[in-house]
Amino acid sequence: MEQHGYYRFPDVWHDTIVFVSEDDLWQVPRQGGLAQRLTANLAAVSYPKISPNGEWIVYAASEEGYREIYCMPFLGGSQIRLTFLGTYSTPLAWSSDSQWIYFASNFETPFYPLNSIYKVHLQGGEPIRVPVGYANQVSFGPSAGCVIGRHTRDTSRWKRYRGGRTGEIWIDLTGNCEFKKLFSLEANLTDPLWIQDRIYFISDHEGIGNVYSCDLMGQNMIRHTQHHEFYVRNLSSDGQTLIYHTAADLYTLDKGSQDTHKVAIQYHSSQTQIQRKFIKAASYIQGYDIQSPGTHSALAIRGRPVTLAHWTGPVQTWGKSHGVRYRLPTWLHD
Repeated sequence: MEQHGYYRFPDVWHDTIVFVSEDDLWQVPRQGGLAQRLTANLAAVSYPKISPNGEWIVYAASEEGYREIYCMPFLGGSQIRLTFLGTYSTPLAWSSDSQWIYFASNFETPFYPLNSIYKVHLQGGEPIRVPVGYANQVSFGPSAGCVIGRHTRDTSRWKRYRGGRTGEIWIDLTGNCEFKKLFSLEANLTDPLWIQDRIYFISDHEGIGNVYSCDLMGQNMIRHTQHHEFYVRNLSSDGQTLIYHTAADLYTLDKGSQDTHKVAIQYHSSQTQIQRKFIKAASYIQGYDIQSPGTHSALAIRGRPVTLAHWTGPVQTWGKSHGVRYRLPTWLHD
């Protein structure tokens, strides 16, 4: 039986794609094929980033509370927790020698939306703050420069937003922390990537979020994708191939190209999270009312209305069985 998943947060390294589905990490060939599950975590996993040497995957997970930074071997294995900040952290990039992981976190910032960039060593240790100011994203050029995203978040969550918190892209060409705004555009921007002599990013200035690029001066903008219904989300790259997801599917885009390729995934899963389960109703009572004689009660349990006698008899369910959530059950005078 053919199965389909909802594929998110992809990253690519040479001929291998790592992505998230069912809150776990999966791996699939770049050209498509059979997907293999890499993790079976109890909590959600997100934002995987593959090391440049192809030996490690770093990702965010909330196994022990807050979303912290974890790492595991590329082919699968035990996960290693790298940060203990007690706040929300998101991995962004690796150093070129595959020894340092850069991530964004609101640790040491006064407000939740404000993130700073940190780095932590693959072997663990105290995270080091990177002096680029407040930023949500960072990507490094072939030399010492870097590009950062400020206020940059998933633009599909706030479609065509044009207020004071629109995403901006700033660039430091020399590595001296002398940043300038890459360009001014009536758009919400996110996911800047410095690839050779161009900056790739997602913009919705033409209505729907798509992949664009410009030169290091913010000029010569090119549109690379032609999605007209769903936003491009979570753009990533290994320096040659770009990858992203839109709707529930993954797409690849070769650097400098305008030809996208939908990744055909053979997906086989037990789909545990959507299987039916039996629960203790007492743990999910959302409202109740006692009939005036005191012989019956009406309850709302996980959005379903039920009535029951206090001493004997079956429980009776009411209303539609699917697609509706009920609340506030109340007995009328009769």
